[in-house]
Amino acid sequence: MKKILLAFLLLSSVNAFAVDARSIRTTTDIVEYNDSVGTMMSKLGRPDGKYEYSGRDARGKLVFFTDFYYSIDGLKYTITVLEGKIYRIQWER
Repeated sequence: MKKILLAFLLLSSVNAFAVDARSIRTTTDIVEYNDSVGTMMSKLGRPDGKYEYSGRDARGKLVFFTDFYYSIDGLKYTITVLEGKIYRIQWER
């Protein structure tokens, strides 16, 4: 029982540090929700990595997500794109 509790605490603490953000400020521009992938790439440059996966929306429709990873000023950003537009921005230290 203690091992299960410890495993649960470790797994739940992994996501505790990710914080949702409304935008990312660059030196000259701002990237925010609903910006296109092209706009994001032109303002932030090439990502450090990317991960593609599928899921279901609130209506049960199959959708495809892409996570782009950036490191900016010591922070790690994960930008989730859905249907070519920014769906979520998260950052962590």
